[in-house]
Amino acid sequence: MRKGSSRTLLAALCFLLVIGPASLFFGKQASAQIMRVAVVQSLKGGVTVLKSGGAKPFKAFKNMSLNEGDQIATAKDGQVVLELSSANADKDSITIAANSVVNFSKMKDGEGTKSKLSVWAGSLWVKVKSVSNASDQFEVETPTSIMGVRGTQFYVDVDPMTGLTQLFLAAGVVQSSTNDTRKAASSHEQMNQQQLVYPSQQLAESHDQADLMTQIAIVDLQQFIAQASPDIIRAILSSAQSIMAENDAYLLKKRQELDKGPKGDPAGSLASQEELDRIAENLGNLLSAIAQEALKQQKLDQKALEQLVEEAGKKLDGSNIIDLKKKADLKLTDKEKEQQNKLDQLLKAKQEQAAKEQAAKEAQLQQMKDALAKAQQKLQELIEQNRKKLEEQQKLAEQAYFNTLSADEQKKFNANRVDNGLAPLGTGTSPGAGSGPVQQPAVRKASLAFSNPQQAATPVDNIGDVDLNLVFDGFAASPRIAGYQIEVEFPTQMAAFRQGAFAEPESALQYRAGAAGFKVEPEGTSVANANSVDDFRVVAGSATSSVIYSVAMFRADPATVPDSAVMLKLPFNVHAPSAGGDTGSGLANVAFHIKSIKAVDANGDPIAVKAGDDVTVQVRQANT
Repeated sequence: MRKGSSRTLLAALCFLLVIGPASLFFGKQASAQIMRVAVVQSLKGGVTVLKSGGAKPFKAFKNMSLNEGDQIATAKDGQVVLELSSANADKDSITIAANSVVNFSKMKDGEGTKSKLSVWAGSLWVKVKSVSNASDQFEVETPTSIMGVRGTQFYVDVDPMTGLTQLFLAAGVVQSSTNDTRKAASSHEQMNQQQLVYPSQQLAESHDQADLMTQIAIVDLQQFIAQASPDIIRAILSSAQSIMAENDAYLLKKRQELDKGPKGDPAGSLASQEELDRIAENLGNLLSAIAQEALKQQKLDQKALEQLVEEAGKKLDGSNIIDLKKKADLKLTDKEKEQQNKLDQLLKAKQEQAAKEQAAKEAQLQQMKDALAKAQQKLQELIEQNRKKLEEQQKLAEQAYFNTLSADEQKKFNANRVDNGLAPLGTGTSPGAGSGPVQQPAVRKASLAFSNPQQAATPVDNIGDVDLNLVFDGFAASPRIAGYQIEVEFPTQMAAFRQGAFAEPESALQYRAGAAGFKVEPEGTSVANANSVDDFRVVAGSATSSVIYSVAMFRADPATVPDSAVMLKLPFNVHAPSAGGDTGSGLANVAFHIKSIKAVDANGDPIAVKAGDDVTVQVRQANT
């Protein structure tokens, strides 16, 4: 009896395992819906993924799944091939080239499968064969339009500098749709908002103020190969068999339409068998022409191309699908040549625009670097002048004090100087001699304090963040400040300066916004009426490290600093060794020390500043 029950249970489990996945493809709702999931098939170089709702991207890996809302990006050395998992997963793939950003905007909806990729930068080769019914849609969204496809193999490129979008169609049909006013780039005549692109055609479009300027022509292979990466070209030629099969089916359909009477063709005006034969010859030569141009421009070497020729196989007549020996040309009509010239003019204009914008950006960046370098040089000069003046003032103060001493006291004072390797002082008549001690200026102090006061009394978790304020006191009656430099020292093994938070445009102003009139503009930010430049560097050591921060005004009057003014925030990360460290109570002390502080006025004269006491952070040790 027990054996029978076991067999029944086992049979039921097997039935569920079989029928469960199958129910995704059979049944009332599933019959109209194919769920797609992108899977990383192969990758190289820098490839990162930002998951839907995530805050930080991480490295992609082979067989990783990407779902609706995810984003994938490639670095300048990156490239990735994705497989679209569905009922026809082996037929759908996307090759993403370097410097690209692609979002998986949608993978399904309630009425059918609607896959939408959003491409905001870079280029990709899309091979989609699983679009099987009217409710099944596959779209590629660009900054200019939405490309709707049905069983199509095509290339898309988006230039983030100019906003230019290009599409090259190897097989199938693409409909480019927009809600903007679409105009011909050459004549500025208004066009339909929906434009069909056919095999061997290339579309280029970009916004010109409120209008979308568009040009469609037979692909210029010299320009296309120059732009496409070797990985993209290899992906196209690797799809040679399916491209040829899809184009053969397309041509068969056109022959049947021609037999019934002219109804439309790749150029919209198929009217004769002769015209159809020319188009068929062009599509037959397309892959060979791509391979020959790639060899000519050295995008792929002879050996790699011969391997692709072998993998592509042969046509029904026994000739190679990809032929490297027989010259392959695309025969164009005069109208097609004119359209191609207009498309080339549009691309050239956009390239010139991009070059000008890049040159202007680089010139502006260089100006900022030059201004910062001059300001840093000026600051160093002021600091050096101040050092010398401070030394002179110290000598004068020391001499004045010496002159207030009795003869015996002066003798002992000089003996002490000689013991310390210093020259003895003479009995001169410096200002204040014989009139009592020299009056000292008011004490000006720079101190460190917790940005979060609770951290002064409450221990910080191990590997925790601590922000320290730089606070100036006693400056209200002093000369106005034109610049200052501070060096904060900390233990290397227990603290680290968070350079990313201090430098990244998203957070830099949180720490470097300045006070008392200092308005800096960290790189990558935009600050109205910026009047100061700053710089920082970290000096790493085996026992102690330090962060050095400098700021100087280059415009506007020097600043009057009120008491308790927060001049700067310094972000740190603290961590503690295992229990049994400094305090014996599961806590470790991490001390931050102002190693040096210097300030100058508008004339470069030093403003004496005293360093405040050390700030100590208590950190919970790792095993407590």
